[in-house]
Amino acid sequence: MSFFDIEKVLNPFGYRLIAIDNASNVIRWSIYQVNLIYVNLELFDKIKHLHYENKGIKNIVNKTDYNNPFNY
Repeated sequence: MSFFDIEKVLNPFGYRLIAIDNASNVIRWSIYQVNLIYVNLELFDKIKHLHYENKGIKNIVNKTDYNNPFNY
């Protein structure tokens, strides 16, 4: 399946892709596998709001330090 095929099925039901976890290496293995995380539109909008407001959630995600965005 392609990403397009997956999106074509899930988007009409109100699901949006929020994360891709690379679980394979296309150079090393002939079958490339990834884990995809989809959420419903209501949760997607809440996550998007947290992103725009640059809010941190303890033990889950840190807000971005715009002076040093790659500092974890």
